[in-house]
Amino acid sequence: MAGLGFRGLDRPFPSVVNARACGGIDPCETAWYDPLFPHAAGPGLMVFGAGPALNLGLDGSLVYHEYLHAVIGLTAGLGDDFFDRDLFFSLALGEGFADYFAASLSGDPRLWRYASAGGAAAGAARSLADFRGWPEGVESG
Repeated sequence: MAGLGFRGLDRPFPSVVNARACGGIDPCETAWYDPLFPHAAGPGLMVFGAGPALNLGLDGSLVYHEYLHAVIGLTAGLGDDFFDRDLFFSLALGEGFADYFAASLSGDPRLWRYASAGGAAAGAARSLADFRGWPEGVESG
């Protein structure tokens, strides 16, 4: 990020890789950024789970995505309380920004190719090549 002029996270940044169980989920086949995790160098923690067929710490676009949540938190201040209903839209923007910049930095609009293929670099869980507008492009569950 220093090449883009951002030096706000030039410090040790704690990360957990190969997490086997997380919050009652076993296997832990998910990843997230915790902006409130206390650390001597500054707050923040990235967690990358691993299961029998999947190690999310090996997916470069996912690592970019989670790290970019920290960058977005320092630059845009969209909020960090996932239980605050008033932050729903700003947190959604944070997801979109993290996807956009992960694809931009990796040079590939297809995100999470390793993770979505169960460990092989094939398909993509998300692709920025597909245009989706709101509300037409949003699936209701």
